[in-house]
Amino acid sequence: MYILADGHGGNEAPQIFLARACASCFKVMEDKNWDLSKEDHQKELKKILTDTYIKLDKQFCEEKVLEYEEYNRNGKEGKKPVDDGCTLIVNIIYDGYLINVNTGDSRTVMGSKKEKTHFLQKATYEYSPVFSSLDQSPDHPEKAYNVSHNGGIFLSSGGIPQRRPNIEPFEKRGMVTYPELVGTRIYRPSNKRIEELGINHLMTLNMGGSMGDLLFKIEPAVISCRPDVSIVKIDSSVDNMLLIATDGIWDHLNWQEPEKQNEKIMSYISKQLGDGAEVSEELLNEVVSKLVKRENNLDLYEPRQRYDDCTAFLVFIPAGSEKENVEASS
Repeated sequence: MYILADGHGGNEAPQIFLARACASCFKVMEDKNWDLSKEDHQKELKKILTDTYIKLDKQFCEEKVLEYEEYNRNGKEGKKPVDDGCTLIVNIIYDGYLINVNTGDSRTVMGSKKEKTHFLQKATYEYSPVFSSLDQSPDHPEKAYNVSHNGGIFLSSGGIPQRRPNIEPFEKRGMVTYPELVGTRIYRPSNKRIEELGINHLMTLNMGGSMGDLLFKIEPAVISCRPDVSIVKIDSSVDNMLLIATDGIWDHLNWQEPEKQNEKIMSYISKQLGDGAEVSEELLNEVVSKLVKRENNLDLYEPRQRYDDCTAFLVFIPAGSEKENVEASS
């Protein structure tokens, strides 16, 4: 199991969700002998993991409400509660399948090692993307509808309210994003309950889904914690590489389209690994260290004076089921 939580507004939320998600998801996988070749098992597992995320988020937000209420009862003396949140990705490799559970705008990409043929040249091998989670940014179709339907306001990069686009129910639109909402932030107007608790309502978020963030979860909840759950069969006849990274990686790449980003970053990883080298923990550490050092890495990243913080890790899944996975993080 590989878990990543990228916090904002404080460091409490990612620590809590990492620990609780690990324990909860491990229990889910242990409670039943899952046969993921069966559609009904996949459907049941997706529902249980979705419900698990919703319960974890509800528990965290209820605890935050109690903190604010106690702070107010004590005359607002002492340390004021911190309203923070995080992204949350859980990746589980189970019986030849990748189970990806994602809330927020961190991303998982899986690449399979494939031959690249060159006319009259020696064949080389490169990891090619075969799966990617969908970033739950404001343009995410389900999240955009939830924001719009519950009174959230989309702001431009300059803080100016966007003219509300024609946002359709998710059931009608499907997984088609809203390009006009790329780069927006979400503002949640105050209401009576927010004022009673004394939560700062001037905060904005640049994502459509998150864990925690009490301000945005006070009913009607403007931002949802509901995860996207994907179950993907791993091709065990070839080596596979899993990249799990926060938005600090994806937001600064030279390419804007997620498909192109995934392709280019997997190609970069392949070149750094080399064609015939044995994939070891030491080698993966070298590669992932280069990924997170974005300064002067113009092959991948746009030049900037300052970059957002980032976390990334690689998991090597060797061909065959008898070998152990190799991982590295930075």
